[in-house]
Amino acid sequence: MYVSHLACPKCSKTYDSESLVQLCECGSPLLVEYDLQKVKTGFWHYRSQGAGRFPGAGDR
Repeated sequence: MYVSHLACPKCSKTYDSESLVQLCECGSPLLVEYDLQKVKTGFWHYRSQGAGRFPGAGDR
C-alpha cells in the first residue's frame, strides 16, 4: 500500500499507518499521508505496460 503514516493537522503528531486510531490525543481527526514516491513508481510501472491492453480506434 502507499500509506506512509497518519498525521494530526492540529498538533503535527504522527501515528503508525497500521494503528487503529482515528482521532489524535488532542481530539483532531487524523489524516492519511501517502508515500508519493511509491505512488509515482507504481503509476509509471502500470503505464509502462502500455495501453495495448485496451481496445482503441485502431482495433475496429
